[in-house]
Amino acid sequence: MATTSYTNLIEILEGKLANLTERLSTGAKQIQAARDKGEDVQEWEEHWIMLLRQYEDAVDRLELLTNSVVVVEKEVQDENQTLCNP
Repeated sequence: MATTSYTNLIEILEGKLANLTERLSTGAKQIQAARDKGEDVQEWEEHWIMLLRQYEDAVDRLELLTNSVVVVEKEVQDENQTLCNP
């Protein structure tokens, strides 16, 4: 049952990462286009950096969650092995 919850959280984080990846890519293109026109892009860059930090945080949380799933699955396997081979 815990694995299902982990799976749902992983899917949510993967969706967030996909969304942030798209926003970062689009933002970088828009910033570059505005910069090429000589526009002030400081506020856009600050927003882009905020999105980048959110992306990095989501990556860290996904890694932590994925590692937790591996540990829980290993513990369940060990417990099942112990129950089957007393």
